[in-house]
Amino acid sequence: MNRASYQRAFLYRDLDMNTFGRIDDAKEIKPFVLYKDNQTKMIVVSAEGKERIQRMRF
Repeated sequence: MNRASYQRAFLYRDLDMNTFGRIDDAKEIKPFVLYKDNQTKMIVVSAEGKERIQRMRF
């Protein structure tokens, strides 16, 4: 899988504290950041989503 399609495969928006869903409509895209989780998968989330992920870490 090339880099562009890999990043697209993990394009998510934050729905609530624990859940991320796929973006289906381009209008739903918020300002986003690339974030690497512990398994080094790249996921794209809004800035609020990144803050929520960081708060969940122990």
